[in-house]
Amino acid sequence: KKTQATKTMMMLAIFSFISKIMGFVRESLIAAKYGSGSETDAFFLALVTISMFTGVVSSSIGTTLIPVLSQVEKEEGKEGKQAHLNNFINIIGIVALLLIFVAIVFAPLLLRVLAKGLEGESFELVVLLSRIGLPSIFFSSIIGVYRGYLQSEGMFKESAVTGLITNIILIFFLIVLTPYFDVRGLMVTYVIAQASPLIVQMVSLKSLNYKYKYHVDLKDKYMSKVMHMIPPVLVGVAIGDINSMVDNSMASSLTAGSVSSLNYARRLEGITMGIFITSIMTVIFPHLSTEANKDDKTGFKNVITQGMNIILMITIPAAVGMIVLGVPIVQLAFERGKFTHTNTLMTAGALAFYSIGILASAIHQFLRRGFYSLHDTKTPVVNSAIALGINVILNIVLVRSMQHRGLALATSLANTITALILIVQLRNKIGGFGIGKSLVVFIKSTFASIVMGLVAHYSYVHVSGLVGPGRMGLIIGLFSAVLLAVIVYFILLLVLRVEELNVLVDKAKEKLVKA
Repeated sequence: KKTQATKTMMMLAIFSFISKIMGFVRESLIAAKYGSGSETDAFFLALVTISMFTGVVSSSIGTTLIPVLSQVEKEEGKEGKQAHLNNFINIIGIVALLLIFVAIVFAPLLLRVLAKGLEGESFELVVLLSRIGLPSIFFSSIIGVYRGYLQSEGMFKESAVTGLITNIILIFFLIVLTPYFDVRGLMVTYVIAQASPLIVQMVSLKSLNYKYKYHVDLKDKYMSKVMHMIPPVLVGVAIGDINSMVDNSMASSLTAGSVSSLNYARRLEGITMGIFITSIMTVIFPHLSTEANKDDKTGFKNVITQGMNIILMITIPAAVGMIVLGVPIVQLAFERGKFTHTNTLMTAGALAFYSIGILASAIHQFLRRGFYSLHDTKTPVVNSAIALGINVILNIVLVRSMQHRGLALATSLANTITALILIVQLRNKIGGFGIGKSLVVFIKSTFASIVMGLVAHYSYVHVSGLVGPGRMGLIIGLFSAVLLAVIVYFILLLVLRVEELNVLVDKAKEKLVKA
């Protein structure tokens, strides 16, 4: 089971990486085909409005449904699980349709707040595009329910390929159909892309002998449990958004470019979180939910320990790498056109201090899932509120001497403090869960990462010096440094005998022997 979970995480990470690359291609094509005029402003404002709804739906359903489905299976078996699934689909689908109707009617009022700078035809276009895109709320709701069911059954193929399918559809439109359609056509394509994962889901559901039936039971005790768990999850998501808003608000009074530097740094940090950490959460969360519903919590503790150790192995070297190679990474990603070298240094500074807290942020997100698996949504919300308070206080203290870098450091310190609090709270709730083993992995990964960082720094300086200045020198130097750093890091982990890595190596040896 441990090897299979690790292999699944690697598959999700690879697909996520490819999807991120395709996302950059998509954004570049939108810029190339539509420019940055009033039409694209209207499109992106409409997209933000729609994403506000779809994000709420997907995050709340995905987080709350899996633990409840695991409980249903334990108490009523597979047939009962499918029966309640149909009830969830129908009720959530009806709520989504009502939400779409209300949003379509009141779109002008909402957009007066979100797009207050637009008037006349530009404002009317935002309203129209929003109304065109709102049906994606329904598809996001249905996909979210089925995704929760599939993941509770250990099926992750749909989650892996979703980003690829949606990006392929949008890229096809941008390359082939833009001569014939304006941004309204792009928004229609966005809705189609959002609905496309249903096709993959139908294939997976058929393999599980799932049959849809219209069945609505508002008194379903499990539906009541889902509805009870959703509000705290939504509050937790909102607090995370407020944190970013507070940082941006304070940065807006600093040197010009401070807000942009923070946002660009968060985007680079988000790539690591999106590719690796999200893959870990996706695979491990259903296992946590299954084990949490057992009377014996030994399995639950083992999954928590395994998840934390994998996070340690990934985030520590990622943090060191982004600190050591921050400047060339930002140069390669953004430094062109109006993005100057000064902007690069500002963004790299913010990235370095955000990177300090990437481990704590990942642990925080992971342990929140642990509490959700135990049907405890209150503790993570209180913890997130504490993080917000600490972040605001540290912002005020650090921004004076460190400018925008102080805001990034404040976020990292707040995440670190509240992650430690969550560890203590989970230990109080379920008892000891292998913190000693994780501490050993932390020490080994930190040592290996420091050596890796030194190798990365000196190899980048040496190779880029040999190749010479310019973008090609930057690319070759950075690629060589990263490749050598990864090799050194994994060799050190093997020498230090980190268990999670040795499991994969032993499995690979078995396959080679059989071959």
